[in-house]
Amino acid sequence: MRRVLAVALMALGLAGCGTVPERMNVEPQPELSSAEIGREQPVAVTVVDRRGETPLGSYESVYGKRVRIDLENDLTSSIRDQVGEGIAALGFIPMHGAGEELPRGLTVEILHLEYQAARGYVSGEMTVWAELRGIARNGGETYRVRYRMRQHKEGLFNPGSPESLRLINTTLTTVLEELLKDPKLIAVLAAE
Repeated sequence: MRRVLAVALMALGLAGCGTVPERMNVEPQPELSSAEIGREQPVAVTVVDRRGETPLGSYESVYGKRVRIDLENDLTSSIRDQVGEGIAALGFIPMHGAGEELPRGLTVEILHLEYQAARGYVSGEMTVWAELRGIARNGGETYRVRYRMRQHKEGLFNPGSPESLRLINTTLTTVLEELLKDPKLIAVLAAE
């Protein structure tokens, strides 16, 4: 009986050493340009997450185990809201869920968003990759382009810390700003 109790307690203790996935709320905040280029033309705004069911990334804990990082919020909705605000600032009327019904449309595909961190003896390093594809269409004209960014940081920090979330948000924000300020993409949407 004692042996069974000892094994049960050891199993319970080891179960507590497992790692629980960390959750991060990714909220890009692009700086928006304001202009009346759009002349209040409606634009169908669609955002598609092409990453599949992959986690945001992982880092090594102080115990040497990989800790998975998942998204806490709906990344598609967050980006759709920011893209809608961005084109509204340019004078367009964003129409979420309009699909192909409108002659003008902007589709943003989330191709890649990944965070990796490693811990050294004294310091650590973290890397974030983000890639979006923008597809602007207006009548018969279509413009497709990819926006990519990779940021790497080394220093004294804890992986999974607010510093990590800041780097993720900064990277995604920069990629979104590139999309929302792309003169060719805006010209396609604004063309008569």
